[in-house]
Amino acid sequence: MRWEKLDLEVSLKPFQDRSAGGYERVAEQIFRQWKPLIDESERVSVMFWAADGSEILDYNGRMEDAFEWAKWIGVANPHSNSSGLPPEQQNIHERPRPYRAGDLPDWTYGDFRQLLGILRQVFRRQFGRELRIGATFDPGPEFAVSSFKYERHPEICRGFCLGGKTFVCCYTKLHADDRAYAAYPDGIPEGEPFGRFLGRQCRRYLSDMGFDYIWLSNGFGFGMETWGATGAIFDGCDFAPEKAEEVRRAMHDFWRDFRRECPEFPIETRGTNLSTGMDLTSDATPLREIYREVPDLEIPPNSPWAALDGDFGMSLKYKRPVVDVVLPLLGNTLLLGGLAYALVFVLAIALALLCARFEHSALDRLICRVGTTAYYVPAFWLGVLLVLVFSVNLEWLPSSGAYSYGKAGDIADRARHLVLPLAVMVASHLWYYAYMIRNKLLDEVRRDYVLLARSKGLGRTRVLWSHCLRNVMPTVVGIMAISIPHVLSGTYVAEAVFNYPGIGLLAISSAKYHDYNLLMLMVLFTGAMVIISSLLAQSINEAIDPRIKSGEVVC
Repeated sequence: MRWEKLDLEVSLKPFQDRSAGGYERVAEQIFRQWKPLIDESERVSVMFWAADGSEILDYNGRMEDAFEWAKWIGVANPHSNSSGLPPEQQNIHERPRPYRAGDLPDWTYGDFRQLLGILRQVFRRQFGRELRIGATFDPGPEFAVSSFKYERHPEICRGFCLGGKTFVCCYTKLHADDRAYAAYPDGIPEGEPFGRFLGRQCRRYLSDMGFDYIWLSNGFGFGMETWGATGAIFDGCDFAPEKAEEVRRAMHDFWRDFRRECPEFPIETRGTNLSTGMDLTSDATPLREIYREVPDLEIPPNSPWAALDGDFGMSLKYKRPVVDVVLPLLGNTLLLGGLAYALVFVLAIALALLCARFEHSALDRLICRVGTTAYYVPAFWLGVLLVLVFSVNLEWLPSSGAYSYGKAGDIADRARHLVLPLAVMVASHLWYYAYMIRNKLLDEVRRDYVLLARSKGLGRTRVLWSHCLRNVMPTVVGIMAISIPHVLSGTYVAEAVFNYPGIGLLAISSAKYHDYNLLMLMVLFTGAMVIISSLLAQSINEAIDPRIKSGEVVC
């Protein structure tokens, strides 16, 4: 599988050697590290974080001017200190730290433009292709000092996150400013829409620096306040839906103004964040209009539509698409889980019938006590015990894996590897469901129709098989449906104990290595199994008992 597009994020921090040769060496190392992904990608882009976007706002067209770059860890701009702690005890959101000790050099726009050209040259030399480079704009206060946002034009910062009035609102209007800018040599007029100003500045900046596109980050353009629990129509306590239409128009105007002033450069976005979701719930973000009407606006890589297109992201550990990692292991899990699931319920129904047939007998009491004891034995402990007995001491069965080396196609070898994991899963789940079905059967045995059948000469066994079991089958099917996550989690435990190569073992490994894309696919798979099993159970129950479909109450 080849990726349609690969986005790499780069900053100025690695380029400490300010010579052309130093730029080249760092660029070569960057692309060498990412070569496995680059080789599998049709289009490669670099999102360059020179600052936080304030370098675009401040740009006046002179290459010799220095700009504030992203040399800080944490919030670089003044804000309210909510904790009240002394400076040495404040976190990075209250007091920024330079990313390294010592004197940090200045960067000019000319230096930066030279670096961008060298990045393209090195990439072309290493891969024989062209590299796309995008400028970035972030609405937040982190990483770079911005005199534009927080000194000259604080009116654009309305969002309350990481301190009061720290995040830029896309549809605000600027106060007058007589400072010269690249797109406004005579200064900014009073009431200039921020979208128009940003669009004009981007057009000049991107053209002069040689960028290919602009990246609007952290939900900018999709809500008033990003990275917060509040928004334009939700203040943390109450919704104000009467404001929704006004907010929609203002946000729509931002995109119209920006695209009108900067028509030739593609726009990429990070999509949405928390407060945008709050706004979306009340129809305050014109999402459909934005993507329909703004030309050359790409769907964000974290868009939910990506998953619907089969793109679940990249595995951070395996450096491969998560689908390519999961699919080879999915069959092993379905085989183990499916066999365990079938065995559990076949045996559970058989045990329940046996206990119901001989209710209160010595056999019934023995099965109940053994089953209860087995249920409370930890699965992982039982697995280790079975390995010790049957693999280490007796050497009858393999202790791990799905098959022996070189025997992937040997059915008998695969069956031997399944014995111990299946034994653990059946022992861990059998009595729980057998006990539930047993009790339902005993409730059914005490109904009047059973007494009538027995009075007509039908034996207890026939009544159980022919009448009681059929009547409780809708309940049994429902139990089977809701047991999917229970049995699936048991499969994950068995895979971990026996080192069985399935998605359960993969999920544990993903959690260990913080491979979140893999974990999210595991969660999605589990949720899909639950939904599908519930729908299937409903269909089966309707076929078993037509009264369910007709809506009749079954007493």
